[in-house]
Formats: sequence, C-alpha cells, structure tokens
Amino acid sequence: MTDFCSFIRLPLQNIALYMCAISLMAYAAERLFPLRSVSPDDWQWRYRPFRRFPGFTRSSWFQLFIFSIFGLIIGGAVRLFFGLRPTRSLPEVLRNGVAHNAVSGSALIFDSEFSSEILAAVWLRKVTARRNCRGTLSIPAIMLRRLARRGYIFLTTLSLLLFMIALAPLHSPYIFLTSCIVWGILTSTVYRATSLGIGADKYWRLAYTCTFGFVGTILQISILGSTQPVVSAALCFVAILYIGFRRGRPRKVNDFTVYDTGIASFPLEMFSYFLSGGLGFIPASIAALGFIS
Repeated sequence: MTDFCSFIRLPLQNIALYMCAISLMAYAAERLFPLRSVSPDDWQWRYRPFRRFPGFTRSSWFQLFIFSIFGLIIGGAVRLFFGLRPTRSLPEVLRNGVAHNAVSGSALIFDSEFSSEILAAVWLRKVTARRNCRGTLSIPAIMLRRLARRGYIFLTTLSLLLFMIALAPLHSPYIFLTSCIVWGILTSTVYRATSLGIGADKYWRLAYTCTFGFVGTILQISILGSTQPVVSAALCFVAILYIGFRRGRPRKVNDFTVYDTGIASFPLEMFSYFLSGGLGFIPASIAALGFIS
C-alpha cells in the first residue's frame, strides 16, 4: 500500500513515461500474442457450427487483466486499442490464432534455439521482404540485421529504460534488482541473436554482448543511482553478463524425469531450463543493497 501511494505521488512526467512503456509493451504483445485470435480447431468445432464470429479467448482476457493491473486500468484500454484498432477479418483472426499457438507452445518445447526462431518468425510474419536489399559478407553487419529483425528486443529494452526513468524517484532496491535481471535476460537474447553458427562469429558475439551489458550497467547506475556506485556497477555488470551468457547458450531438454505430487506431475528438468542463469540473482541482490544506507 505504501509503494502504491508513493507511485501515485510521482511527478506527472514520470507517470507519462510509465504509460509510454506500457504502450510499447502492449504493441509488442499484439505482435506476438494477438488479442483477436482463434485456432483453426476452435473455429471448426466451437464457432463455425453456431455461425459465431470468434470473440475474446481466455488468453485475451488474461492479457487485459495484466495490463489493467500494471497499467492502472489505462493499460488495459491501451492493450484493447492495439488489439481492436485494425478491422479483423476471419482469415486474419485464424492466422493470428496460428501465431498465438506457436508463441505459446514455444515455451513447452524446451529448446531455446527453436523457441527463439519461432519468436522471430512470428514477429516478422507481416513484414514484406525488400527487393533491393543488398547482401553483405560483413559479420558485424549481418549480426546487426539479425538484431534489427527481432524488433521485440529493441522494444523491450526501450520499455525497460522508460520504466527505470519513470520509477527512479522511488529509490527502491526492488526496482534495481528487477531491472538488472531483466537486462540480463535481454543480454541473453542479444547473445543468441548474434549467433551465426560459424567459428568466426565468436569474438563479435562477445563484443556485442559485453557492450550491451556494459550500456545496461551504466544506464542503471546513472538513472537509478546507488550509495555505492562503483561496487554496485561491478556487481550489476557481473550479474548481467552471467545471466546473458548462461541463458544465451543453446539449452535443450530431451530426457524428462517426471515428478508426481499426487495432484499434478511435472518434469524436474523444467526448473533448470527456465531458471538458467539464476545464480546471477546473487550479485544483483548485493548490488541492490546499495540503496540501503
């Protein structure tokens, strides 16, 4: 309750930046998880026999709920705007359903490389290829093109930056900790996106990843601040790079050890897959202690 009161007392420009970040996340969510979408099977067996046009699904209502909570009701309206702004025809809604199922199912594949390619393919599904695009043999240029095609990395990074600027007056160690971990996850996407599958890309991948992590560290210390800036910056940089390199490596689970609780069963390997790089939480937590004098 105290944190919420502190939030609503933020200057108007900070609240505006916060809502801009929510809007960017709403746009990215619409590209990856379309609000108006239905799978071909649901259309065939649930809607078509009753001659009904597909409406909102459980995923749609869940997205509206999440954006309404974090966006102070206005976020839900923004998410609804991006989801309903274009006219939705049935073929487009069905294509959205295929894209939605692909992104949702990528989390259950337990293959980081394949999941990354699915995200990139869904993001680019409405992008038309340029005819006059020039080829290049430059490894750094190819890496930049791969990063540019994954626009969700740029949008998420920009949203995180806006969140940090908007919430900086709160001087909360939890904000510092969260932003450090999220920047580490974004660093892993940069490390994965710059992979060309050849030996010559090794040093350039390190350069891109370390530069991205270094920029994130400098932005966090300069925007959020710390009572011990040097120590916090060093620990934050270590945490970001550890999470980035750890999660950026190819991760794949083929053998599952299923644990049955009597209520539900789940594979134990899912914890090591999703929590990869979790040890970076330790230096990030120590860096966040710089807010406590």
